[in-house]
Amino acid sequence: DSSGAEELIIGLLGSATTASGIQTFDLASQQFTTGSLLAGLPSNSIQGFTFSSDSLFIATSNGIGQWNFTVNAWENTITTEDGLPDSFTSDVFWTSNILYVASLSGMTQYIPTTGATTTLKQSDGLLGNSVASFGRYITTNQGTWLVAVHDAASGERPGLSVVNLSSNTVIST
Repeated sequence: DSSGAEELIIGLLGSATTASGIQTFDLASQQFTTGSLLAGLPSNSIQGFTFSSDSLFIATSNGIGQWNFTVNAWENTITTEDGLPDSFTSDVFWTSNILYVASLSGMTQYIPTTGATTTLKQSDGLLGNSVASFGRYITTNQGTWLVAVHDAASGERPGLSVVNLSSNTVIST
């Protein structure tokens, strides 16, 4: 299609007697592939997802699942053991080889190739610590900004924070 997508990934809901999973639909051939179980997904509670050139990252209530398209297999789950401040992840966003993670404890910049993390919190200028989701805004002269949506969790006020991705700094709330 015009977006360049070649496959549509469909979530399969599990039940008390069946496992959840995914199935892909090849847009060119108009055929479904064999379904795959989600053994590598840390939770069935999916909050958001994003794509890199070779992976699908899935934010869940118990960490981030990563499906590697190159090897058609799950990678290890990304959790607090990998530097995330909280395993409850509410959204993910991928750009320039960096995974941005929204959680109850802030906005984390995670670099998969090195495992390095940096977390922005209210003390760094965010409107609040709890980040519910992301939106992207591309400026004409200042690069890409990430809009962090705050959901009023833990008694914080709802609103938005704007982060300049080139400097990983909060520029507005």
